[in-house]
Amino acid sequence: MQGLVSAEGLSRGGSKSERLLRFFPQERPIFAQLFGASPFAMAAAAQQVEAMGFDGLDLNFGCPEKKILRVGAGAALMADLNKAEAVVGAVRRSVKLMLTMKIRLGWENQRTFLQFGRMAEDLGLDAVILHPRTVAQGFSGQADWDAVGQLKHAMDIPVVASGDVRDGESYRQLITRTGCDSVLIGRSALRRPWVFEESLACGRGEAFQPPALPEVVLRYLALLEETESEEDRFPAARLHLLQFLHDLPHAAALRAKVGACHRWSALKDLMETQFSRLEAS
Repeated sequence: MQGLVSAEGLSRGGSKSERLLRFFPQERPIFAQLFGASPFAMAAAAQQVEAMGFDGLDLNFGCPEKKILRVGAGAALMADLNKAEAVVGAVRRSVKLMLTMKIRLGWENQRTFLQFGRMAEDLGLDAVILHPRTVAQGFSGQADWDAVGQLKHAMDIPVVASGDVRDGESYRQLITRTGCDSVLIGRSALRRPWVFEESLACGRGEAFQPPALPEVVLRYLALLEETESEEDRFPAARLHLLQFLHDLPHAAALRAKVGACHRWSALKDLMETQFSRLEAS
C-alpha cells in the first residue's frame, strides 16, 4: 500500500501527492490510500487513482495525526458517521476499484466501529481494516484484538486487522484469536522490514531466519539508487536507517553519525564502510 495521500492535494494536481503515488509493476497488487473530508475531492482523487492503474483504494478514517484531524479528515470522521457515509458513497459511485476503509474503535469511550463496519458493507466496500485503538489513544496502549473478533463476527465482507503485530508469533496469535481474514503491518516494518516474510513463514508453521542487518541496509541503499532521485533518496534513507539501526547493540553513536549526515554521498559512504566491515568480520 502506498503512503497516505491528501485527496485535496491530488485533485488539485499537487506534484507531491502524485510523487507519493508512484509505484513499480513488481509491487502489485498495489493499493493507494487517501484521506480527505470532502466527498467531491475524495471522489475526484479516487478517479485519478483508478486512472493511474492502482488495483485498489483504501479510505483512511483512522489517522490520528493532528494536522489531518484539523481539516476534519482521517480519524476525525469517526466522530461523524453521516459525513463519513457521504464520503464513502461518493467514492464508491465514482470508481470500480476494489475499495476498503480503515477505521479505529471510535473516539474515547464512544466505540462506533461496528456502525462504521455495517455502513461500509451496506455501501458495497470490499473489506474493512480495523486498527483497534481509539483516536484518543493514538498509537499508545495496547491494541484491543478482541474488538477485531467482534467486527469479524458481525461482518460478511472481509475484516483486516492492524495493530501490535511485531513479529511472526504476534501475527499468528492475532489471526488465531480474531479469525480475521488478513493483517496489515505498518510501524513494525520500519525497524524489522523482514516482518512480512517472517509472518508468512510463521503462519505456514515454518522456521524463519532473519537476514543479517548489513545485508538489509546495503540492499536498501542499492534499491534507493535504482528507484529514487538523489533529492528524494536522502531524506528517506536517513529516516529509515535511524529505524533500522535502533535495536543494534551500541547503536547510539552510529545513529548520531547518521543524523549528522546532510547529503546522500556521505550517508552512503558511512553505511558502506560500517556494514561492509561487519559483513567481513
